[in-house]
Amino acid sequence: MEPIILDGHIVLIDTEQRDIKSLVGKMVAARQAGDGVTIKWLRKDEDIYLLVPQHVSPKFPVKVIREHNGWSIVGAVVKWIGEPPPIRK
Repeated sequence: MEPIILDGHIVLIDTEQRDIKSLVGKMVAARQAGDGVTIKWLRKDEDIYLLVPQHVSPKFPVKVIREHNGWSIVGAVVKWIGEPPPIRK
């Protein structure tokens, strides 16, 4: 989720908030079966849910959540802790 959340930041996730319908428009942690956790914005387009990175690119594409494609919501991101990157000279 760069430039908002950088490598090394600590992310606090409320794992009680997992209802996909109530999390639309929020930052969430999600996981695909057998893979690590990712932090993305949860959006809805008609009847599909999308995991949208801060900056969409070929390296960081939008992910579609469907009933049987292995994606699940871990929880809502409630806070993150970290320091800004050092100033480039």
